[in-house]
Amino acid sequence: MAYDLSGNNLVYMPMFSSNVYILNQNTKEITLIENSVAKVTPCDINSHITRMATGYDGNIYAINNAGTQFIQISKKNGEYSVKDLGIIKDDVSNGKNSFTAIESGFGGDMIADADNNFYVFSVSGNIFKISPKELTAKFIGKISGLPENYSVNGAAVNAKGNIVIASAKGAPLYELSLKNLEAKQLPGEQNLHIYDLASKYFVNDRVTATPAMANIDVFPTKIEDQSFTVNVNDKNIQGNIKLAVLDASGKVIFNTNLFVKGGNLSQQINLRNVPTGAYLVNIKNDKGKVLLSKKILVTK
Repeated sequence: MAYDLSGNNLVYMPMFSSNVYILNQNTKEITLIENSVAKVTPCDINSHITRMATGYDGNIYAINNAGTQFIQISKKNGEYSVKDLGIIKDDVSNGKNSFTAIESGFGGDMIADADNNFYVFSVSGNIFKISPKELTAKFIGKISGLPENYSVNGAAVNAKGNIVIASAKGAPLYELSLKNLEAKQLPGEQNLHIYDLASKYFVNDRVTATPAMANIDVFPTKIEDQSFTVNVNDKNIQGNIKLAVLDASGKVIFNTNLFVKGGNLSQQINLRNVPTGAYLVNIKNDKGKVLLSKKILVTK
């Protein structure tokens, strides 16, 4: 299951099935997306799609147990499409902590970071970093602090940037950071049965500074109303500055000139008709010096 950033929808693929479903959280309507790309065989546990997450680029990604299918689910002009990105293999350094072995790498869930990398949390508590460009899974460690035989079935990033994990076998939620992989139990219900989690947040996403603290900044970084604000609070920045928004290929899709007077500026930038996805905001002074380079995510 994953959260669709372009709408209030949940995208999911049931166990034992190749089908993709879209759940509208407002109307509770479910739409089936025809999909001949995912090849799930009910009797073959290796083929089951068990991990899914939203990438920072706004697309949704899913991986089967054995890593032989890495799937991208995209949405364009209101229509969903499915693409097979290839086979994920173990990094040469993984050793016995194999991503493709049942006892060390199967099941669980996955999350994404702000660089569009993915982290798979296996049932056993092992964590693997997935590089979509290289199609490799690198073992980065095992979660500590969990009870013996805790089954990790759901993983998601919360608003604080930490990771919440859940179990399908009747257990409490735990929270951890990728920095130390140490799980701490969260208060609340102790006998939860959770098979999957979904979230609109990302690991390592830079926290937006408040205007009073930032010399120059843009906020919010996740844009839901087609606009963001440029804030300048620096007497060394005067006169004309140039703002450009670039897509993932480096193409400029929007640019404008701004004028800073007295080192202060607070101006809203509208991105009407810009498709959902990840972009880079570059701001330069009139001499071409880069003052700010920051990722943004357009979700609506």
